[in-house]
Amino acid sequence: MFDTLTAFSRGGLFRFGLETLLRGPAIVMRVLAVLLVVWTALLALPGAARWFPSPAWQWGWVGFDLVLAGSLLALSYRWRAVLADLLAAAITADAVVTLFQAIAYDLPRERGLLDIALAVIAVCAPTVAAVLLWNARIHRSR
Repeated sequence: MFDTLTAFSRGGLFRFGLETLLRGPAIVMRVLAVLLVVWTALLALPGAARWFPSPAWQWGWVGFDLVLAGSLLALSYRWRAVLADLLAAAITADAVVTLFQAIAYDLPRERGLLDIALAVIAVCAPTVAAVLLWNARIHRSR
């Protein structure tokens, strides 16, 4: 099986896997949605309040992420270019706002390596999701 996959994957299995991932197949959108639900559940925990300037800010993020997760799931079942564009733009904005929040609010209050790691994950996750969505949108518009 490995030899067959290698024979059909131009440029090697890693490149083939990366190209497939960047096309944004339905399973990728579903995985993003599930991961976002898990992340959102963690954001909703009482202990997560210290990561936010106010409860309104925390619950705003929770609500925003739930809408994104539902939209990603809907997109995974039926691709719609307009929805993909809206999601890509919203997730890109999410990445930018999260970066500013991490720099301005979270990192000055960090308590250790775990706090820094969580801030990095909080910034990198929407950045990667945005790249995947924009690439999927470009691929499907051809």
